[in-house]
Amino acid sequence: MSQVRGYDKVKEKRKELVGLIDTQLNILDTLNMSAWHEKVQELKDRVLTDSFKVLVVGEFKRGKSTFINAMLGQEVLPAYATPTTAIINEVKWGEHPKALLYPRGEKDAPPRSPKEVPFDKIEDYVVIKDDQTEKQAIHENPYEKAELFWPLDLCRNGIEIIDSPGLNEHDVRQKVTLDYLRNVDVVLFVISCTAPVSKSEVDVIDNIIIPAGHQDIFFICNRFDEVRRPKDKERVKNYCRSNLGSRTKSADYIFFISAADALDGRLDDDKEMLKQSGLLDVEVKLEHFLANERGRIKIVQPAIDLKYAVRESRKSVSQQSEGLKTSLDEVKKRHTKVQNSLHELKYKQNQIILKIKNFRDDLRMKIEHEGGKFYEETSNKVTEWVEDYQPQTSLGMIKVLSQKKKEEFVHEIVEYLQGKIEEEFRAWQEAILQPIITDRMEALFAEIKENIDDFEYHLSNTRLEFASGTSFISTSDIAKEGSIPLSERIIAGTLGMFIDIGSAAMGATFGYREMFKSIVPQLLLMGTYLALAGNLWNPVVLIAILLSGSLVQGVIKAGNISKKMKTVVGEQYQENLRSQRHKLASGLAEGIDKSFVEIQNSVEQELALEIQNLKNEVDSVLATKKKGQVEVDKRVKEFKKLSNQLNETSHKIDDLIAQVALM
Repeated sequence: MSQVRGYDKVKEKRKELVGLIDTQLNILDTLNMSAWHEKVQELKDRVLTDSFKVLVVGEFKRGKSTFINAMLGQEVLPAYATPTTAIINEVKWGEHPKALLYPRGEKDAPPRSPKEVPFDKIEDYVVIKDDQTEKQAIHENPYEKAELFWPLDLCRNGIEIIDSPGLNEHDVRQKVTLDYLRNVDVVLFVISCTAPVSKSEVDVIDNIIIPAGHQDIFFICNRFDEVRRPKDKERVKNYCRSNLGSRTKSADYIFFISAADALDGRLDDDKEMLKQSGLLDVEVKLEHFLANERGRIKIVQPAIDLKYAVRESRKSVSQQSEGLKTSLDEVKKRHTKVQNSLHELKYKQNQIILKIKNFRDDLRMKIEHEGGKFYEETSNKVTEWVEDYQPQTSLGMIKVLSQKKKEEFVHEIVEYLQGKIEEEFRAWQEAILQPIITDRMEALFAEIKENIDDFEYHLSNTRLEFASGTSFISTSDIAKEGSIPLSERIIAGTLGMFIDIGSAAMGATFGYREMFKSIVPQLLLMGTYLALAGNLWNPVVLIAILLSGSLVQGVIKAGNISKKMKTVVGEQYQENLRSQRHKLASGLAEGIDKSFVEIQNSVEQELALEIQNLKNEVDSVLATKKKGQVEVDKRVKEFKKLSNQLNETSHKIDDLIAQVALM
């Protein structure tokens, strides 16, 4: 990209944030807040390693690799007239060119180490060979992704470009959905102006990308130069804008370019060709989006997390200061009493986690039950679908003896049925599954919010009793502390794993049900493609059955070969669907449950952090008192200094957030 000012601003503010994090780490270390120290260290690591991830997607033959090469300014990715990308490629910054290949993972097996290969040999691994079909290349490639490191200016700015195989193939859509969409900053969807906005492209946009939370899709309408006549150019523009305008936040995110001209312009240093290609407009708007909208989130969210650490440090300073005013004998008594409270808090934590586990079990059984009904009812529709479908691949007496033609025919029927199943599934998902999950999530979070509020009440009482001997604090007193309630922070932070939350008070401000509307579609995506994947949908499985010698002979004798073959494929597909309906429903429930495991672990870790912090606090006071009055006086002076540092850090964080808001 021609300008880096926006990225430089992000780097500058990120550097400021890291400096504030380092200051807070020193304070936490001084206060012996080891649990919070570990949490803030993880925050620092995240800030330092965070990058802008740009996912480039699209169907085969849309020019994705050429477009990426044009952005990079070099022919890093192989790009030919035929479909080429067989695996996912991640292009990252590196001082020297290097390529790492990651082997496909095997179920229940530990991940294998990546294999480094010479950069000039990467085409041998990521390019679809002449004797392979697109599907064969994807299914048979022993590697699932390649990391390509290159000293590129664009990547130096903290940008990673992710190129995927064409979305025509179901397994690729699954891989992109599960591994990438939740974690990327922006999706660039490449289409071709020579065949713009197909139904399959719209399906991916509406049913995968947008539900994953991407409202700011950049649509790259490539090969605009191949539309020759001015009136045709205007017609293509109007068609693309009318079909894509409602599928992204701004009409400015629809671009008409020539990736080939842009690449040639960069390679030949032809500035006019580059300008006319339309790529520069993409780069300017992409930079603004990443550096401002995404850049703000990447700084503001960790800054808010840092504010929590400052607030907790303030509490600790106050409580420890009060505790040090007490005699050693009294501190010992209170310390012993706190141990019982710690056990009580641990019990309350376990009860909250048990509620989440019970919720998961109940939801899993409900989804399996409803999913089984769905697959049973859907299987009854297969016969009608097959009868109504007219295959594009025809089979005659000669062609039926050709292995290749038979495979093409079976592939076509199976993919058609797969598409029909997906259509039915999406409608059922919206009408049945989404309300089930939303209602249950709302009930769960209302219940655990009440439990976490009770947890915080006992936590605050224990702190107060240890510090001053006072044994009562009301919930209104907790609210007067000025910080967001622990329940709001934990729930918002937990849900923030699935959506960007600018403030932990979002749940209280907008209501959790509004948050669930954004989150549930993402939870469903995680389970959907586990439920719709697997051997049932892989045409290769059916081919082995359907193309047996005896079956082919029976089809030939039947006379109407195409019709008979179509019927046989439908019958086998229907049989597989019925026999595996419980397995499919279980896979769906398991996929969705994985997200709730993340939620459960997050809540458990946050509550454990509070318990550990309290333990460290009282242990520190007792240890200091045992060292004598000189050490106590020294510690009190240290607390005063820390209090000033905390106030200063808090003001600086607020200033940083305010400055970032104006970026």
